[in-house]
Amino acid sequence: MLFGLRHNLPDETVAEVFGCSQATITRYDEILQTILRWVTRPEVDQRLEQTRR
Repeated sequence: MLFGLRHNLPDETVAEVFGCSQATITRYDEILQTILRWVTRPEVDQRLEQTRR
């Protein structure tokens, strides 16, 4: 699923590559995007603070 996010591919394409349904890819994308936002939040905040200076 990170493959699709990294290459900015539509869910239908990623589903075809991995041999599963588009709904499965969409479901995992929602979960992974939430986790990625949580993990990268400190870096995003730091860069925002640098930009404001």
